[in-house]
Amino acid sequence: MNQKIDAMSRGKDINCSGLEKYGNDSERCFNAAKDLRRNGFADSSSKFPNDYAKSYDTAEKTMNRAREVLKTLKDKSLCK
Repeated sequence: MNQKIDAMSRGKDINCSGLEKYGNDSERCFNAAKDLRRNGFADSSSKFPNDYAKSYDTAEKTMNRAREVLKTLKDKSLCK
């Protein structure tokens, strides 16, 4: 996803709806992982498996990055 975000953030007249979709998909993944940790592992990071924690962190970073890039593009009126 990060490679696609990079590609989408270059140039003019960028399709921001695609970038927004990546942000939304990442947010759903992040929220699912957060719910799993809270409900399945008593909201304990020590009980949360490392593979799940890595996915959780990656989803959060991707979500935030997509949102930041989208905001920048909209602020600069680069969306088509």
